[in-house]
Amino acid sequence: MTTKIEEVYKDLCSKGNPLYFDTYAVVKSRLEKSYFPFLRDVQPFRTDHGMGHVNRILEKLSHFLGPHLPVSGNTEGRIVDLENLNLLMNAALWHDLGNLYGRLDHAQSISKIFGNVSTFLYDPPHRELILKIAQGHCGEGSIERTIEDESKVIYDSVIYPQFLSALLRISDEIDEDQRRVETRVMSKVPKECEAYWRFCSCNESIMPIYQDDSLGNVNLEIKVMCKMPKEAVYAKWGKNSNEVICINEYVSRLSKMNKERMYCNKFLRQYSALYFRNIDRINAEIHFYDEKDSTADKIVFSFSDSSTEADFFGDKTIMEILKKYQ
Repeated sequence: MTTKIEEVYKDLCSKGNPLYFDTYAVVKSRLEKSYFPFLRDVQPFRTDHGMGHVNRILEKLSHFLGPHLPVSGNTEGRIVDLENLNLLMNAALWHDLGNLYGRLDHAQSISKIFGNVSTFLYDPPHRELILKIAQGHCGEGSIERTIEDESKVIYDSVIYPQFLSALLRISDEIDEDQRRVETRVMSKVPKECEAYWRFCSCNESIMPIYQDDSLGNVNLEIKVMCKMPKEAVYAKWGKNSNEVICINEYVSRLSKMNKERMYCNKFLRQYSALYFRNIDRINAEIHFYDEKDSTADKIVFSFSDSSTEADFFGDKTIMEILKKYQ
């Protein structure tokens, strides 16, 4: 699988530094064959953290940066700087490898494997930044705690490591659709892992979307398309040692995603004048379907800076719909 952003990266490398892409391709191939297969063995029934997950993150990055990637015959003001892109692409490869040492503090554990090989792979200015950008992908306040510099210069290019880490982090956060789990083995998923799998299985897609409004302004949002069996709305899902109600847990997960959006926005705005825009909201469209696979009801709700789970369940129209399934 080759994503749009990999095609652009390869092209920029061919014009700037071919060794960058050669190294990236070798690392990606080696991790896919020799390391990622062990993640499922170490943590059985975790949702996918392997190369499929990495490729979907790259897909999300392609959409987030889409308006700023080069297009044929019009590259003015649209080229994402090679040095920044090189750091981002490599950090995406490494960000979840710490799971080989267990889920707890897995972002910090990346250094255990990265430190053994980075000397042979990356130029000195790149090693520390690739690691830090990857380590900032999870944990409260981890971006500013891990990365002190808002910008720095490498090889005459201005690097924005906090921005890059935030971009990786939000792309990682929204990889929560049906492709993240294997539905054919759903019946074998342990009860304590059920909620994580069920949440993903409900989501047909979660993607960044650029939209033009009536005034010609461009807005960036995250669009969630959910398809939930109506009999499952108030079903109970196992989560760790507890049980949760499907619709409550689903909305709670969307709320968590929205909090990540707001946190990452603090750092994404640093770059907005050059390449990026604020992620305005998360728009969720939840379809409840019947035994004939037809939509029985639909809920549309926007999670913004001011909206919470309480707002969702306090909406009269939404509550009237949900009462049908209690």
